[in-house]
Amino acid sequence: MIPYITNRGGPLVGYESLALQGLPVDRLLLTRETQDQLADLAGNAMSTTVVGSCIIRALTLGIGLINKQSIKLKEVLGNENMDVDNFSETARPAYVEDLDARISGRSALVVHPLDFSPQGNLSLEQLLTEAKATRRLCACEGRDSVTDRPIRECADCGSTSCIKCGVRPEHSYVEMKPGGTRPHPRDFGEKAKNALPMVLRFDPQTIDFLEVHRTQANGTVVDEDWKSWRDTVIAATESELHFVELKRQDIWVAVWESPSARLEFHLHPKLPEWRLFAVPNPLLPANSSVRSLLSRPVARLFCKDHILGGQWQYAIPAKSIVNLVIAGTRPESGDDDGLVDSWEKSLGLTTKELKDKRVWKQLSITLEDPTCANRFDRDVQGTYLYLPKCGAASASLHKQVKDIHGNLQGSENPDLFFFLDPTRSRDPSWDPFVFSTNKRRLEFKEYRPVVASLDPNWRQSDAANNKVKCHITFEWVTTPELVCRVCSSAHSSRSFADSPSSVHPPKTLPMRYRPVCLALRSTTGPAPRLQLCSRVGCRLVSIRILCGQGISGSRSMSFVNARLSVWLPGSFNVSALYHISRIGSPPTCRMMEAVVVASDVPQLPPKFGGSRS
Repeated sequence: MIPYITNRGGPLVGYESLALQGLPVDRLLLTRETQDQLADLAGNAMSTTVVGSCIIRALTLGIGLINKQSIKLKEVLGNENMDVDNFSETARPAYVEDLDARISGRSALVVHPLDFSPQGNLSLEQLLTEAKATRRLCACEGRDSVTDRPIRECADCGSTSCIKCGVRPEHSYVEMKPGGTRPHPRDFGEKAKNALPMVLRFDPQTIDFLEVHRTQANGTVVDEDWKSWRDTVIAATESELHFVELKRQDIWVAVWESPSARLEFHLHPKLPEWRLFAVPNPLLPANSSVRSLLSRPVARLFCKDHILGGQWQYAIPAKSIVNLVIAGTRPESGDDDGLVDSWEKSLGLTTKELKDKRVWKQLSITLEDPTCANRFDRDVQGTYLYLPKCGAASASLHKQVKDIHGNLQGSENPDLFFFLDPTRSRDPSWDPFVFSTNKRRLEFKEYRPVVASLDPNWRQSDAANNKVKCHITFEWVTTPELVCRVCSSAHSSRSFADSPSSVHPPKTLPMRYRPVCLALRSTTGPAPRLQLCSRVGCRLVSIRILCGQGISGSRSMSFVNARLSVWLPGSFNVSALYHISRIGSPPTCRMMEAVVVASDVPQLPPKFGGSRS
């Protein structure tokens, strides 16, 4: 039996089978696996995500029957046998109060303050240099491996691949000269996590700030979309962003998340960039125009001097339409007519319109009205070279080789490409040609930075001259009010360049914070688990871990630079959530003590990700 998805009109593929099993498919590294292999990997077992959902739903529907049955049992057996819940509530505080008498070696305990600020001394230049040396050069390398096969680089578009995988598309490969042994990506990952802040926070934004920036945009802003976009952006800047992961791709990308925002740091060797995304309201329809607006970053920052140096810019959703003139160019000398066979003709299509179709090797793109140049994030005017071997959709890739004045493009900025960017599920007639610095195939939920897009009805041809409408969906406006700061401790935030490097929590806490009495139980073994024993549900603000010698006389274990965000009560794994000072493997430890400061104000916990260790 093959499962069939009616709303899509096709069978269940392996990727969807993994998603139905509850696996985080957006975080899996899937490279050369076929759909059949992915389906085999997913299996056909009833996973806990499926069974657990069914059990919860059954309990939700049958809670009334359970309560009625409990009342009948109380009448029959009496109340003395039905006090299980009350017994569990009174037994736990007794254990907590008795815990102090059970802890030995209190004089050997060491206090380490919580510090979220960067611990490494890696500069931005060093960070980018090592990121470039350890980036993924072939799809077969995955997230953390390095191939031993020779690596080749395309002389036209800059794509890289090993000699085994780089068969299709063809490209114009030349072998890369090895500059010694490549560093291992895991080593760079540890350095980068120490050099990057674990918690970030933006200065609060107001409606007045955003309304002022709206007036600075030249395009048209739709009032209804603007209000939703503005309110979502304000909400995105109100919560702390916690470090989640460091992804190795063609470039390294670090990710921070909060319930209302996602922040990405792209370690591009030429132009490192921060991108802030706002999370849309989950109640919005799937085809909402606001969701489309929020699929792009709402703010960005190009780094200068240090990691958070520079000024942020808002992507104001102001739409503009300008006219471009696209003309084919012939070589200055020789008998070459400047035309080559089209993609359709190379496939052997025999229809009347396609069997003899030819396209230009070079295109000259200019603005009909030069005064509109300031609406573009980057000047798209110039000469573009056709690269049919470099693997874009419908062999449509063009690369900007000269600017409007005829000067060759320098190496200080990323290359600008012009190509057909297909949508995921819409009709091909909706697919436009776009200007972008990112030409590669995107994973799900990835964003392509598009400077501008043409009308979807424009396609390559042998026409000497075309006037085409060009769409700009947003304008970047510099905002001095938006500042991102490093939360160096649980109650303070500072800019990245501020000093001192370590800020301690204040002695006097606001009224809404209070200490929470905790008991820590740990099991023996190389990775002890600690249970936070507390009957209050609150957001953890700061934690001070006190660790000494275990009862068995093992070595002391020191916890430093902890980054933790959980709800109490809860449990966590020590070796996974803390950066353990390098004294060897974590020792066996039976009893520990923690002093925790938590907030009484209930709120949703942020999505928790990785740590420095």
